[in-house]
Amino acid sequence: MVRILLLSVLILNTTICFGQEAVFDIIPLPNKITLENGKFIFGNRINIVPGSAEVQNEVVLLKTFFASHGIRTTVNPPSESQNFIFKKNDQLAEEGYLLKIETNAVQVEYKTSKGAFYALQTFFQLIPPNDENWQGQSIQTCLIEDQPRFPYRGMHLDVCRHFFPPEFIKQYIDLLATYKFNNFHWHLTEDQGWRIEIKKYPKLQEIAAYRKETLIGHYNDVPQKFDGQEYGGYYTQEEVKEIVAYAAQKHINIIPEIEMPGHAQAAVAATLNFPAPAALTM
Repeated sequence: MVRILLLSVLILNTTICFGQEAVFDIIPLPNKITLENGKFIFGNRINIVPGSAEVQNEVVLLKTFFASHGIRTTVNPPSESQNFIFKKNDQLAEEGYLLKIETNAVQVEYKTSKGAFYALQTFFQLIPPNDENWQGQSIQTCLIEDQPRFPYRGMHLDVCRHFFPPEFIKQYIDLLATYKFNNFHWHLTEDQGWRIEIKKYPKLQEIAAYRKETLIGHYNDVPQKFDGQEYGGYYTQEEVKEIVAYAAQKHINIIPEIEMPGHAQAAVAATLNFPAPAALTM
């Protein structure tokens, strides 16, 4: 569901050759792709060359990604083996990058770690999905030049009418990162539920985070029908901190939404000691 939602808002795409016949979409569309005559063929080991200390997170991400596809890595100066080279370039935009695929090397130029991270997201999309082992696979040599068109690129998630557990939120953030979003609008409070722990006001999580039952059908149905099952949940402060840190590693800013005074019946219910109002099924 989340993947379909993300893909539906990104209508521009392009294709690039992978191996002999396969193609793969790059989403969103890079500003410029120049195809060249050659192949980068994956061996069993790649040497990673960090450009600066600020891309340490991206180096770890790349090592993890290669390991999951059967390729060993080393982190050293350029060697005679295949190299993946990070190179700082202050002439680029803050989130811009150059990704060059050569016959025996991949080179990423960046101004900030954001640009390096987005270059990796593009590189990962050059590989067909569900291909566990890359050894022997090839990518057509090319030069990709890119930077975001819009500084704010955000998605929203409502966790009030339906509660999504922390692991799902992380998966959602992973998808945002894949498609180079940089803001996550987290809708944490509504009439139907309060989803964030406030230790000073414990009734918000004890009462307002749960509703007695959920409305089946539409609010205007006569008579209204309910499922008779209590429903709810909330994020502890520790879980919120963990999610914020997780998003930061992927250069995503979290914007929490706590609505007041409207859309606050769940909070009001906590002051009156009864469960939050029933919600429509989603």
